[in-house]
Amino acid sequence: KQATSLSFLNGRWRDKNGSILGLDAPFYRKEMGNSEQWILFLNGLRSLTYLSADRSGPKEVHSTEGTPQYFNVGTRGERTVWYLYKNQDYEVIESLRKQEESPRLIRQVEAWMRGFFPGFQLELLPIKRTNLATLGLLTDSSTGYLRPQNIGFGLSYTLPIFVACLGAKRGDVVLIENPEAHLHPSGQSQMGEFLAQVAKAGIQVIVETHSDHVL
Repeated sequence: KQATSLSFLNGRWRDKNGSILGLDAPFYRKEMGNSEQWILFLNGLRSLTYLSADRSGPKEVHSTEGTPQYFNVGTRGERTVWYLYKNQDYEVIESLRKQEESPRLIRQVEAWMRGFFPGFQLELLPIKRTNLATLGLLTDSSTGYLRPQNIGFGLSYTLPIFVACLGAKRGDVVLIENPEAHLHPSGQSQMGEFLAQVAKAGIQVIVETHSDHVL
């Protein structure tokens, strides 16, 4: 907002019907108005999710209040709980579903994460008369649900990846830095396999990684 500017040169993209659309500079927002091409261009940007390597760590309380500009889990995964709360009933793309589970996003996230963290379950509890919720995590039925601060960072760092990828639609773009963070080598290999399945389902996945296990 202060010293950085971005010059738009041109853009080409293919819509869901296969038609090639485009925008060329110079153009002005006011002139474009609410034209179909401009709206499609903006929607294309809004369908993009970028997850930084510097993801949010465990938090006790999360906001469930959204605004019109929120479309994804956030650059640091800071809106993961909000996204899951809002879209928990979204039905995951069929080819990405664990068939023994409900197709709902929240159940599919649990099912996929159990492959990494056996016994994993999550509990999303809204706090009455607030726009807040708590997130309980479970990996051992004998201990019950625990606060995220009392469980390893691997869960907090991978949860946004699963929520973003399983909540995506065909044609969406997901950019992820270091999906291997806080995972042991076997988990890193599983993450590479999961991201390959996401890409095969029609979601464009771009990954920056230092892990030969992911590759």
